[in-house]
Amino acid sequence: MTAAANPGLDRRHGTLAILRRVKQRALSAKQLTGVLRQLSSGDVFTAFQVLEALELQGDVNQIHRNVVATAATRASRWQLALQLFNPKADVVGYSAAMDACVVGSLWRRALELFNLSRKLPPDIVMVSAAIDACDVGGHWQAALGFLRLMPDWRLCPNQITYTKLLRLLPWPTALALLFGHAPMGAVAFGAAVAACGAQNAWRAAVALLGAMPGHAAPNAAVFNAAIKAAAAEWRVAVALFGSMRQHDVPPNAITCTSLLHALGDDRWPRAVALLSEMRSLQVADNIISWNSLLHALSSSSSAPWQLAVASFAELRGRRLRPDSGTFAPLLRAMGGQWRRALALWAAIPEHQVEMDVLCCSAAMTACQNNWQVVLVLLDSLPSLSLAADATACTSAIASCGQCAQWQAALAVVSSMPERRVSANSITYAASVTALANAGCWSLVLQLVEEMAAQDLHSFSESKYDHTVQAGSLLDVFKHTVLVGLLQQMCADSEPMIFIDTHAGRGIYDLQVDEGPLNFQRGISQLLHADSAAMAWGYRYAVARHASGARYPGSAALGAQWLRPQDSAMVFEISHRMCAELAHNLQHISAAHIDVVCGDSYRLLLQHRSLHGKGLILIDPPCDPYDLYMAWSLCLVKHVLKHWSGFSIIMWYPCLGQSQLQGLYSQAIALDVGDVLVAEFGTSGTVSLERSGATDASRKALRSRGAQRKPGITWTQELGRQRPASAERRHPEAKRRHPGHDHGKGATPPGWDHRAEAKDGPKYRAEFLGRR
Repeated sequence: MTAAANPGLDRRHGTLAILRRVKQRALSAKQLTGVLRQLSSGDVFTAFQVLEALELQGDVNQIHRNVVATAATRASRWQLALQLFNPKADVVGYSAAMDACVVGSLWRRALELFNLSRKLPPDIVMVSAAIDACDVGGHWQAALGFLRLMPDWRLCPNQITYTKLLRLLPWPTALALLFGHAPMGAVAFGAAVAACGAQNAWRAAVALLGAMPGHAAPNAAVFNAAIKAAAAEWRVAVALFGSMRQHDVPPNAITCTSLLHALGDDRWPRAVALLSEMRSLQVADNIISWNSLLHALSSSSSAPWQLAVASFAELRGRRLRPDSGTFAPLLRAMGGQWRRALALWAAIPEHQVEMDVLCCSAAMTACQNNWQVVLVLLDSLPSLSLAADATACTSAIASCGQCAQWQAALAVVSSMPERRVSANSITYAASVTALANAGCWSLVLQLVEEMAAQDLHSFSESKYDHTVQAGSLLDVFKHTVLVGLLQQMCADSEPMIFIDTHAGRGIYDLQVDEGPLNFQRGISQLLHADSAAMAWGYRYAVARHASGARYPGSAALGAQWLRPQDSAMVFEISHRMCAELAHNLQHISAAHIDVVCGDSYRLLLQHRSLHGKGLILIDPPCDPYDLYMAWSLCLVKHVLKHWSGFSIIMWYPCLGQSQLQGLYSQAIALDVGDVLVAEFGTSGTVSLERSGATDASRKALRSRGAQRKPGITWTQELGRQRPASAERRHPEAKRRHPGHDHGKGATPPGWDHRAEAKDGPKYRAEFLGRR
C-alpha cells in the first residue's frame, strides 16, 4: 500500500518533514510561535503532533500550547485542547481549556477550572468563559452571580460580558439588566431581542426594538433578531422588514432567510416574491436562502413541483453550490413524480454532494405511492455505506400503509432491531395508521401499549381550537348525553370522579370566529324550544352562560353538576388553553378540580387503578383519526380492566361506513356487555356500561328525539344510518379515498357484507342480537 493511499501515514511523513525544517533553521521561541500558528490555521492535528514532538525535546513554552489549544477549540477539536492543558498555565491557557470544555458541553469541568484559576490575577476573559459554561449548563442564576461578584474582583464588565448574559437570561431579567446599567450599544440590544425571541416573547422583542435610544440605532443584526423572534407572526415579520427599509438599514442574507422562515409553508408565493425582491436590492445570494425557499415549496401541498425544479436550476445558474440541505427539500417537493425523484437522487454525486440518509428519506417521501421503490431505496442504504435511521424506516412504513400493504409495513417494523434503529413516536404513528387502515386493530392496540410502556408521546399541542364548534349542533348532541349521565350518576350521595381528557378552554366566547353561526344553529334553538321538560338539566347548565353569549364546554358542564363530595380531573395539552381553562373553572363548582396540562392518554394510562364511581369523557380532536382513535381505544381498554367503577363516553367523527364498521367491531371485541352507540349527523358517542350509563344516555336521547330533530337515533346495540354528508365534515374525511376500505379487516366472524349493504340498520340489529 502506498503512502498516498493512507492519509494517516501521509500526515506522519508531513509532520516529520516539518520537524526536520524546524531543527535545521534553529528557530527562536517567537519564530516557532509563528510556525505553530500557521500550522494550526490549516491542520490543527498536525500542529498538535509537532508540538508534542517538540515538547519531548524541551523546546515548548506556554505560549506555544496556548496557540495550538485555542486553534483546536475553534476547530471543535476540544479533546486536543484539553490534552494540552497544564495546571501551571497562565490566564490564556485556562481560558482556552474552559472554552474547550464549553464546546464539549463539559460545563462542570469548566467551572472547576475557573475555581483552580483563582490563584491567578482576576481576568474578564475568564469570567466570560465561566458565563458561557453557565449557559451550557442552563444555570442563568450562577451567571448573574458572576456579574455581581466582578466588582469584588476589581473587574468592570464590558459589552461582551453583558451580551453573553443577555442571551441566556429569562427575558424579563434581561430587560431589567439592559435598562438598569450603563448605556448599551446595538450589540447588547440585539442580544436582548434574541433572548426574547428564543423564549417566544415576540411582543417584547418588537417593543424593545422600538425602545432603542438614539445612541444605539438598530442595525441589520437587531432587525434580523426581531424578525426571527416574530417568526410565528409572519405579518409582524414582514412589517419589521418594511421598518428596516424605512430606517435605511440594508437587508442581508440573514434577513432573507429569517423572512422566508417566517412566511412558512402556506405562503410560498410570497416567499418566491421575497427572493426576487432581495435580488433587486442586491442582497448577496447564499445557498441557505435558496434552501429555505425549497423547504417552503416542499412543505406546501399547493406548490407545483416544476417551481422547485426551476428554483434549483436558477441557483445553479447563479453558481451557488448545493448541499444536502438543498437536495432534501428538492426531493420532497417532487410529490408523486417518483421517476424524477429517483433521477435527482442518483445525480447527487454529480454535484459534489455526498448522499446521506436525510436525502434518501426525502426521496422515499417523493415515492410514497410506489411502495416497492421505497423499500428498494431503504434496502440500498448499506451498499452506499449509509445506516438507516428512524426517519427512513418511518417513510417506508408510511408508504406501505398508504398503498394498503400492511404486511410490508409490519415487516419494516420487525426489521428495525436488525437495522439497529430504535422506533420513535413518529415511527409508531405511521405504523398505527398503516395497520388501522387495514382494520388490524388488535395489532394497533399492541403498538399503542408498547408506546405507553416506553413513555413515548404521540401528541404535542394541537392546532385544533374548539371555539369554531362551540354551541353547534354537534356540541348540543354530545353535551346532552354528557349531562344526562351526570344527572344519573349524581342521583345518590355516593362521591364520584369526573375526568375530561381533552377539556379545551372550558368556556367559549360565541362572538368570535364562527361562534355566532354555531350559536344560532345549535344551542340557540334548544334554549328557545317549546318543551320545558326537554333536556332540562343541559338547558339549565347552558343558560347560566348564554346571556353573556358564552358557551360552557364539557369541562364546565361537568364541573357544574359536581357536588362538594365529588372531584374532577380535566386535561388540556396546550399551555395557553390550559391557563384559560384553570381561570374559567375557578368559581363554577364546590368540588375539588385538578386542571392538568399534559397528554391525558399518557398520564391516565399510568394510573393502574382509580377506586370509586366515576365518569370519563374521551373527546379528542381526532385529527389524525387513526392515531387518536388508537389511543382512545387503548385508554378505554385500560379503564375497563382497572377502573371497575367507571363509565365511559367516547366521542368519534363519522367519516364513512368502513370506518364505522371497524369501530363497531372494536366495541364488540371489548366484550363488556351493554354498549350504547348514538349518532347524530357527522358525529357519534359510545357509552360503555358500568353504573347505568346506557340508561342515562338513552333517557337523554329520548328527550332530544321528542323534538324530532333529524339525524338522532339511539339503540342499546350498535348501528343506525347517518346522512351521506357525514363524509365531508371532518378533516380526515377528505384525506380518505372514498373507495378504500379502512375497516373491513376488523369485521367480526359471520358478518355478511351484502346483507349489511342491503339493509344496514335492520341487519346490524339482528346480527348483534344473535351475538
